[in-house]
Amino acid sequence: FHSRVHLVSFCMTLGTLVMFLTFQNPDFYKDNVTMLLNLEGFRILKEDDTRYGTRRKAVLITFENYEELLSVYGNSVMRQIQEAFGNYLRYDFIKDDLFYVHNGRFLLMAKHGHGYYDFRDKIMKRCERPFRFENGEMMLSPCFAYSSDDIVFQSADEEEEAFRIAVTDALRQGRGAIVRIDQNILDQAIKNVKVNRALERAVHGEGLEVFFQPIFSTKEQKICSAEALVRIRDEELGLIYPDEFIWKAEADSSILMLGQRVFEKVCDFIKENNMRDLGLSYIEVNLSPVQCMRKQLADEFKEVTARYGVDPSYINLEITESGNTVSSVIQENMEALTFYGMSFSLDDYGTGFSNLISIFSMPLRIVKVDKSIVWQYFK
Repeated sequence: FHSRVHLVSFCMTLGTLVMFLTFQNPDFYKDNVTMLLNLEGFRILKEDDTRYGTRRKAVLITFENYEELLSVYGNSVMRQIQEAFGNYLRYDFIKDDLFYVHNGRFLLMAKHGHGYYDFRDKIMKRCERPFRFENGEMMLSPCFAYSSDDIVFQSADEEEEAFRIAVTDALRQGRGAIVRIDQNILDQAIKNVKVNRALERAVHGEGLEVFFQPIFSTKEQKICSAEALVRIRDEELGLIYPDEFIWKAEADSSILMLGQRVFEKVCDFIKENNMRDLGLSYIEVNLSPVQCMRKQLADEFKEVTARYGVDPSYINLEITESGNTVSSVIQENMEALTFYGMSFSLDDYGTGFSNLISIFSMPLRIVKVDKSIVWQYFK
């Protein structure tokens, strides 16, 4: 009896230790490159600040052309630069809470101390000198965003989104720009957070709707096909249009699940309606660049059409011209689905990277000239 009690006590102690290491281990809240707190650490601190009414100065620091530097120098060098800048912040702002957000973005939070422009000027002065990496040096061109004292965030999500909007504006203005988060930015951030939550629900099938926009044939003088347009219906926001959520879906890869659900709804529409009676020769379905780069795309679409018993010739997939259009993965997906019976169209031709030679190598049924070129012709 006593041996069993000891064994149970030992197991419960071990379980408690595992739970502690899992949920309380500080390493889970640190970025392993800069050794600063990460986004999860920021959220926990923000929850505490909201709970206890603590007010802090918050300044977000980012860098011009970060994505270009990453593409030129690669991950290894940029990790060294992140580490060097993080070390500088730890040394010069030792009393403040420091976070590494992502993509070269750092967040500084202070209860007291200098004003926002003092933070900016101090960092700008340091950036007059290069930061060193293993085989060289790099000059950084910082931009800034900050939240003023009269702005009250109800959640970490609102604050993150407000900073994203503000720092995007700062990057447009260029080196040394500092943008204040005002009520207009906060209102937009609150709406974006609500849209993001509606997107999360739509990915799981709640509120997702597909509308069919008729396509008119000038040659046949009648409606000949339709384009599937995705919308999200939310109880509070009403009908949400793609320009408000597609960018977010592509950024966090939820576009993969969203695109799959839209494709299933299109197949269900074709199954439930007689396409000939409707006078429709095909339904056009938009694909995002993220979907196109998925190697399993062709197999997944084949499985869905087979499950719904849909003739693949009723589906035309539309891709947007981009730098990835000529990649081998996209070419393989296009060839596999074309052989299966589907067709393809290219949208926004003339605004991106494709040329006539690359178009000749792609199995395209339709090429849509971008409207800006058409408007210029009429002008």
